[in-house]
Amino acid sequence: MPPGRAATTDVEWDFSEFGERVTLTSETEAPTINYNGLHIIGAMTTDSKDYVTSEGVHFNGATKPGQRCLFYTPDMDGRLTVSYKSNGSSARGCYISKEMSTTNYLAMDSAVVGSVIARLKAGTTYYICMDASITITNVNYSY
Repeated sequence: MPPGRAATTDVEWDFSEFGERVTLTSETEAPTINYNGLHIIGAMTTDSKDYVTSEGVHFNGATKPGQRCLFYTPDMDGRLTVSYKSNGSSARGCYISKEMSTTNYLAMDSAVVGSVIARLKAGTTYYICMDASITITNVNYSY
């Protein structure tokens, strides 16, 4: 390692801890799961098509205010990488933003299978949003 460079540390959420399907829907409020510091917010609906399994976070629609997103607040500056796949055959957008937004974002990618990467600042909350049905398969934070 060159002088003056710190070692890189990764925090990874691969969803392998979810041995059984966990539903992310409720009629009265959007369910929230704290998965080792990564917060997963489901949908307020009677439809149970949003869930988490060892394959990832499956959202059956777009981010809405307070629904269908993930968020993370890092302790140190670093780089967030989100891997995802479309739940259909068309490209879907995945966004990293400082708010639940698919229009005011820091980084975005649109693909059938893709990843989106953004530099994050410590102490700021960042959201992972989508414009349609996707499965988030892996989230990695390097600092």
